[in-house]
Amino acid sequence: MCTEIDSGKWKAAYAFFSEPFISGMSESLNISRQFARSIFIHFVGLAFHSLAFDGHRESDQEIDFLNTILRPMIVDAPVDMEKAAAKLKKIIRKDLLDDFVPTETTAAKRKNIRLKKTVTGRNIVPRKNSKKR
Repeated sequence: MCTEIDSGKWKAAYAFFSEPFISGMSESLNISRQFARSIFIHFVGLAFHSLAFDGHRESDQEIDFLNTILRPMIVDAPVDMEKAAAKLKKIIRKDLLDDFVPTETTAAKRKNIRLKKTVTGRNIVPRKNSKKR
């Protein structure tokens, strides 16, 4: 069906449907239109996803997850950018990254590395998997 209808008609219908939501979200939440569009697309996908599955459990979990991620950017950032950044850092480490990602920072790792000097006086950084001699 979609291939038989001119894409310009679909784009016009989509713009007519989506524009009020994107504009309203952008203005009321004081976020960029691009960010509002991204949130809108996420919710449209969530609506289609909920049609494929019975119950609202997955949808509710997804909305809660999105709320966790977006709240610091929308609610906290306009008031205190440092507080919002700290919250986002915790969220990224706790909720968005896999468990195997190290929590030690690169700066801390550099402090723990002992550098060896070569005959020419250059520093050699030991490889992670190299055996000590």
